Amino acid sequence: RRYRARRLAEKAAEKARISRLTYLDRVKAQKGHEGALRRAARARAKEDWMLGPLAPKRDAGLAKETWGSVQAEVAMAPSIPEKMRMKTLDKWVETGDRVCVVEGREKGKIGKVTEVNWETETVKVDGVNEVDVATPEFLKKEDLQGPTTTMEKPIPIRSVRLVYKVKAPSSPVEEDVIVERVQVNYVWDPDTDEKVKERVIPGLGIKIASAPKPEPLTESDQPPDTLRIRTEELTWVPTLRTLPMPRGVIDELRNRFSKYRRQLEPGFERKLRAREAEQEAIKESVKTMMTPKAQLRMVQAEKRREEMEKKVLSEDMMAKLGQMMMKQ
Repeated sequence: RRYRARRLAEKAAEKARISRLTYLDRVKAQKGHEGALRRAARARAKEDWMLGPLAPKRDAGLAKETWGSVQAEVAMAPSIPEKMRMKTLDKWVETGDRVCVVEGREKGKIGKVTEVNWETETVKVDGVNEVDVATPEFLKKEDLQGPTTTMEKPIPIRSVRLVYKVKAPSSPVEEDVIVERVQVNYVWDPDTDEKVKERVIPGLGIKIASAPKPEPLTESDQPPDTLRIRTEELTWVPTLRTLPMPRGVIDELRNRFSKYRRQLEPGFERKLRAREAEQEAIKESVKTMMTPKAQLRMVQAEKRREEMEKKVLSEDMMAKLGQMMMKQ
């Protein structure tokens, strides 16, 4: 029994070691990829500055729609092994808190936390650290999204600090302050008979109120409400004489005054006929100004056209040819 317990402990330690090494490798690979992207961006910026108007147009070809974006893997943080994660008393941040970024390119920006992920120990802050992510191919095929999507890249919890309103002793007005450290306690609530999480600013004893949680929907069906089965019921069937689409949509698909449109408006059809008659009158008036030589050529061309039409096989000849083809 003692040997078995030791073997289980060794297996657990080996599993924790492997997961730790895997996590470190993923972090190293992600940092290396981000570093390569930064170096390539600096090199391109230097080249564009040196070449000036002769700089190459980079947002063209296959990268025309996704230029300047990153892959989804770069915008995701790797999962931290359980042995390396924060302890329960260190989990001070909650959804809805206002935080300030103290590290990285977004240093100094303040925003509201929209998502907390304790597996990766990161937070997403509304409007902070936004990146353009290239849409995967399977989403492009489904036409669910465009070529790129703007999203907030997760920020490590160690890189943010809580922003809270505190009233200074010398001023009666509450001001935003950046809290360096938040102490988490679990106290017993006699009303609910459960442990309740409590956040306190150490040294001041100020309790930090949590953001109000959205109230669950408690609405129920009432007698005047229409049931879903009734709203989804098919109650109208179009007839054969019903247009497949509104008449205004046809005008959007095909120009109202296009010559390729079969069904024209009555007023426009009259105008079109009048325009055609005017063009025919112009052609006839041109004939009156023709020279005798030009008139002779026109008559000869008309005769040649009639002779060509006579050379076409008659119906009797076509019937005989059909009979010969049937025999063969």
